[in-house]
Amino acid sequence: MNVRFVNCFVAVIGLVCLGVNGDVTPLPPDPPIAAAAQSALNMAPFGDELAKVGPEVDKLVQNSTDPATVSMVRNWLIDQDPPAATNPYQVAYSAALNDAFVNALSQPNVPINAKINIAIVIKSLAGPKTNLAPTVVKLLAEPNAAVAQWGVKAAGAMLPGALEDANFNAGGQRDQVLNGIVSAVSNHPDGLLAGPIAEDGYRAINPKLWVGPTPTGAALAALIDANLDLQGNRLTIYRNIGVPAFPVGDSYPSYLFFTPIAWPAMSPAQQVKAVQQASDFVSLAGQRYSSAAPTMNLNQELIAALKGEGEWITKLGGILNDQQIQQVGTDLNQLSTGAPALTVQQVSGSVFGALQNNPAFTNLQQCAPLGAPPAVVPKSASDTSGGSSPTSEARQ
Repeated sequence: MNVRFVNCFVAVIGLVCLGVNGDVTPLPPDPPIAAAAQSALNMAPFGDELAKVGPEVDKLVQNSTDPATVSMVRNWLIDQDPPAATNPYQVAYSAALNDAFVNALSQPNVPINAKINIAIVIKSLAGPKTNLAPTVVKLLAEPNAAVAQWGVKAAGAMLPGALEDANFNAGGQRDQVLNGIVSAVSNHPDGLLAGPIAEDGYRAINPKLWVGPTPTGAALAALIDANLDLQGNRLTIYRNIGVPAFPVGDSYPSYLFFTPIAWPAMSPAQQVKAVQQASDFVSLAGQRYSSAAPTMNLNQELIAALKGEGEWITKLGGILNDQQIQQVGTDLNQLSTGAPALTVQQVSGSVFGALQNNPAFTNLQQCAPLGAPPAVVPKSASDTSGGSSPTSEARQ
């Protein structure tokens, strides 16, 4: 299913669930945090101003079925973090928000709408979001797919700035967030939101898809590991079940790995694992390609994924000065929609040999041929529809 359509569909459904209509009179906005606090360099005198946050968050949760109140409070929480505010204020404000959000999410029976709105607020803040990591981790662990998706979006908005924070990198929060993103995607492989969650997840952990510089050192190493983990989890679906939603996303890690920025920074073990998974992905995607008419849309997705992976394998060949790797990458990148299954399988099957012929990858393992996939795919915890999912029989 087209990802843009799904996002639009979810947005419309979200408005319906919130009960938006033209007959509700919005409540007057609450008094904002004082301008003096927002421009302060010392926040010690402004505890009473920051104390306004808790009641607003309570109001957001307790009035989740009142769209006018929800809209007013959500906008209030976002507006209290203007871009022109001082850094001390923004840091203190995000800490106050996190305390209020964690307290709210720790209560029983928190409405789904409230959780989504908390994530929307985090994603929309202008200032640093590092202090909100505990809230983001809670959202990422949510069994509801819509909450998990917005948790991933919030995490993606937080990471570029947070990874510049030494405390975030050293205190364990970085790995909790990265592991939470990988788990959120892996825990929601089915249903209408499986594709959007996968896309948001890959984008959240890939600095090549961010605006701004690529992190270095331990932060980059952690992002590389997260990409390897997520791609590895998705390859299990190709092997055992069928084609997961948004297969082109599974080429995104190679867009990071096979670049002059990331490749020299990777450990030998990371490099070998990245090449092994690239080889496995190409083989599995090629094997899942079929000439059967019912899989036409799926074939288009697989061709797009293989073409993307081919581009990055060509880049790897350039880095290694290996013309054979460059050639198989180019051949893969030149596959066209509607190509015969035999052609796709021959081109994708040639990649392993070219990679293994490089002295650095002589121990590469060839991907085993696919066996017969199971007739039914187990539903994820978020699937309450009772029917088959897009990643079940229809996508095998």
